[in-house]
Amino acid sequence: MTPNRSLRAPSGTTPADDVAPTPRPPAAASGGAVPVPGPLGSPARLGVLERLGLLDGVPDDSFDRVTRMATRLTGVPVSLAVLVDDEEQVFVGQTGLDEPWASRRRTPLSHSFCQHVVLDDAPLVIADARGDARLQDHLAIAELGVVAYAGVPLVCDGETVGSLCLIDGEPRVWTPDELEVLQDLAAVTTTELSLRLAIADQRAAAERTATSEERYRSLVAAMSDGVVLQRADGTIEASNAAAERMLGVTAGAVAEPGGAGPGRRIVRDDGSDLPAGDHPVGRTLRTGLPVRDAVLGVCQPDGTTTWISVSTEPLFDGTDAAPYAVVSCLSDVTDRRDAESQRALHTREQEALRAVATLVASEAQPLAVFAAAAEHVANVCTATMSRVVRLEPDGTTRLVGAWGPTATAVSPGLGDPVGLQDGSAIAAVMRTRRPASVAGREVAPDAADDGDPTGMRAGAAAPIAVDGRFWGAISVGWEQGDRVADEDLSRVTRFADLVSLAVTGAEAREQLAEMAFTDHLTGLNNQRAFSDRLEEEVRRCHRYRRPLSLIVFDLDHFKLINDTHGHAAGNRALAEFATRLLAVRRGSDVIARVGGEEFAWMLPETEGRSAIVAAERARTAIADTPFQGVGRITSSVGICSLEDADDAQQLYRRADLALYWAKAAGRNTIVRYTPELIAAAPGAQSTHRLESAKTLAAVRALASAVDAKDPSTQRHSERVAELAGELARTIGWDPARVVLLHSAALVHDVGKIGVPDTILLKPAKLTNEEYEQVKTHAALGAEMVADLLSRDQVLWIRHHHERHDGRGYPDGIAAGEISEGAEILAVADAWDAMTVARPYGSPRPIDDAIEEMRRGTGSQFAPRAIEALLAIHERGRLGTGAAPTRRG
Repeated sequence: MTPNRSLRAPSGTTPADDVAPTPRPPAAASGGAVPVPGPLGSPARLGVLERLGLLDGVPDDSFDRVTRMATRLTGVPVSLAVLVDDEEQVFVGQTGLDEPWASRRRTPLSHSFCQHVVLDDAPLVIADARGDARLQDHLAIAELGVVAYAGVPLVCDGETVGSLCLIDGEPRVWTPDELEVLQDLAAVTTTELSLRLAIADQRAAAERTATSEERYRSLVAAMSDGVVLQRADGTIEASNAAAERMLGVTAGAVAEPGGAGPGRRIVRDDGSDLPAGDHPVGRTLRTGLPVRDAVLGVCQPDGTTTWISVSTEPLFDGTDAAPYAVVSCLSDVTDRRDAESQRALHTREQEALRAVATLVASEAQPLAVFAAAAEHVANVCTATMSRVVRLEPDGTTRLVGAWGPTATAVSPGLGDPVGLQDGSAIAAVMRTRRPASVAGREVAPDAADDGDPTGMRAGAAAPIAVDGRFWGAISVGWEQGDRVADEDLSRVTRFADLVSLAVTGAEAREQLAEMAFTDHLTGLNNQRAFSDRLEEEVRRCHRYRRPLSLIVFDLDHFKLINDTHGHAAGNRALAEFATRLLAVRRGSDVIARVGGEEFAWMLPETEGRSAIVAAERARTAIADTPFQGVGRITSSVGICSLEDADDAQQLYRRADLALYWAKAAGRNTIVRYTPELIAAAPGAQSTHRLESAKTLAAVRALASAVDAKDPSTQRHSERVAELAGELARTIGWDPARVVLLHSAALVHDVGKIGVPDTILLKPAKLTNEEYEQVKTHAALGAEMVADLLSRDQVLWIRHHHERHDGRGYPDGIAAGEISEGAEILAVADAWDAMTVARPYGSPRPIDDAIEEMRRGTGSQFAPRAIEALLAIHERGRLGTGAAPTRRG
C-alpha cells in the first residue's frame, strides 16, 4: 500500500513501534473529543456487546475473511468490522491497516467515524472528510489518514453495535456497486454476530444451570433444615444430613410414608401417638395437597423427644391426579418449644407472685395470704397439693394454709395440728431449717389417715423465717415423680419469702395494736389515742355548737438531722420539740405525736384566728432557740377550724392539706385551711393526698420489709430516693415530678422478693445463672407496683438497670428509649452501691467513686444525669451511705 492510499501511523511513530494488541485505553487517550454520550451508553446496547464477548481485540478469522472479501471486491485499501462501546471502537476484523493499528485493533472514540454510524443507526458515506463540516477536525483524519469513508450499521439482537466500513486515504466517489457489496457483507457480518451471540447465551445459560445445580446440591446438604424426598411407595429417594439427624435414622431405615424408623414413635403436639395416615406425608400423598408447619414429636430410644415442624409439597407426573412423591421440609423446633414453655411458665410465676405480693402490700389477713400462696405455688409448679404450716412454741406444727383435691384439703382442717412423716420434704425443712426436696418416695398407704398432708411421691418445701426466727414452711407435692427440678424448689422458696413478708407485716400490726396510747419517745399521746380524743371532742363541739381548732406540725428537713447527726440525736430533737409544744399549750389542749416527725395540737374552745396566734407562739418557740446537738430546727404548720369541716376525719385532712401548703410555700410558715385552698392546691392530685399516701405507704412498707430482711440493705432505698430527688432538682424538674421520682425510688428494689436470699447475700461472685435471677427483680418490681403508681413511675422502676449503650436489662433499650427518670434512678442506685459497704466488698472513697461514674458516662450512664451528680459534688452536698447494700 502506498503512503497516500493507507491509514498513517500517529506522528512520531513507525509501524514497528507497536506490534502486539494492547489493553483498552481510556477515552480520549490521544486527546480530542470525549466519548459521545447518549445511545452509545445505552445499557441494552452495552449489554449485547458484553454478551458477545468480542471486545478483547483478539483477531478473529471469520470477521477478517469478511474484510478481505470487501477489499478484493471493491479495490478499496482498508476494510474494518468495528464494534463500538461507550469509550472506544474495537476492530473484530480488519484488512489493510498499517501498524500499530493493525496489532492494537482498537482506537478511542476520538478517532472513530464508526461511532456516527451507531449514533445515527444509518449508513455514513463521505467522499472527502476534510471538506465535511462535522468531520473536518476529526483526529481520524490527522492521525489515521482517513479521507474517504463508507460504513453501514451492524445490528445484533435489535441493537446497533458497530459498523462494517471501507476507508481510503484519498478522496473517493463511492459507486453504487461498492456500496451494495458493503451492504451484503454487512448482512453476512450481522448473521455471524447473531450466531456468536446465540452461542454465547447458550454457553452462559449452561454455566448458570450447572452452577445453580451445584449450589442447590450444596445448599440442601448444608441446610440446617431437613429435606426428604419420599416416593409414594415409601421409598426415601433423597435426604440430607439434617433430616437424618432430626429423625435419628438413615434414609434407608424409614420403612413407610412418614415413618421415623424402628424403635421411634411419632406423637402429636399433646404427646399422643400419631397414626401413620395422619402424618403430613401420608396426608399429602392421599389428598395431593400440601401441609404447612405441622408440629410433631419424634420419640427417641433414649427417652428424649425431638420436636419438628413439617411442611410438605406434592410432586406430580404429567396429568396424574395423585402425586408420585412428596418433598418434606423439616425444622427442629425443640429449642423454640422449650423456650416458649419456659417463657409461659415464667410469666405464670410472675403473675402469681404479683397476685400474692399485692395481697401482702394491701395488708390482707395472713390466712388469705397463706391460702393464695398455697394455690398459686401449686399451680406454678403443676403440683398436686400445697401446704403452709406454722411451728408453734410447744413444737407442734399447725396447718394454716392449703390447696389441693377436696379429699386431702379438708383433712386435717385449717388450724389443726399436722403430723409430718419422716422422709417428706416439709419434715426435712422442719429439721434442717433449709429448703429441701424428695423424689421417688415410697408413701405409706395409710399416710392420709395419719393426718399427713405430705403423702406424696415427690415434694419440695422451703422455710418461712420472720425477723430471723424460724416460723414454719410451705410445701408442694406430686403424686408421681422420680426427681424435683431445681427451679421448682426455687419457686417454692420465692413464695416462702412472700409469706414471710405477710407474717412480718401482720405481727408488726398486731404489736402496734397492742401498744399503749402513749408515744414512748415523747410521752405524748400517740396517733391512735389522739384520733379517739379528736372524734370525741368533735362530737361534743357539734352538740353544743362550740368552736374547735386543730394544728398540725411537721419538722422541716428532719431526715437531714438523722442523716447528719444520727438517729439518736434525731430522737432527742423529737423529745425536745414535744417539750417546747407542751410549754405553750393550755391545760385543756391535747398534743400528740401522730407520725415520725409530725405532731398534732387540738385546741377546744378556740376558733381559727386564735389558733393562728397560738400556732405562731409555738412556731417561734421552736425556731428561735437552737436544739441541743443539732442546731436550729423549723417547722411547717397547718391549721383547720371545725367551722370549715364536717367531722373529725375531714378536720384532720384539711389541717394536713394546709400543712402541705405550708411546705410548698417554703416551710417554717403557717397556713390556715380555707375553702379556696382546694381550688388553689398545687397539682391536680393534692386533694387526694391522704388517699394516695395510704396506698404508697403500703408499697413502701413492703419495700422496707424487703430491705429489713438483711442489715446490709438498711435504708438503701431511702438514700437512693433522696439522691434521685436532688439529681432531678438539679436538672430542673418541677417539684411535682420530683415527688413522683422520690416515691418510685423508695420502692425501686421491691422486686427482690423474687430473688432468693442465698443469692442476694452471697459474699462470693455470682454465677451466670444466679446473676440472671438477680436481673429479674427490675421487671418483677415494675409489675408489682403497676396498679399502684403512674405509668412513668412504673417505667422508671423497670428500666433503672438499663444502660445508655443498650447493654442493660431487662429490655436492653438504649439512649433515646430510656426515660430520664430511669436514667436518674440508675445513677443514684449505682452511686449508693459504690459508696456503701457490701457483703462482697468495701465502699469506695468518694473521689474514686466520682471517677468511676465519669468513666461510665455515655456507656452505662446518661451524660445529663452524671453532669447533675458532679454539680451536686461541687456544691459539697454529695456524701456516701452509712450502711451496706445488696446486689442489683
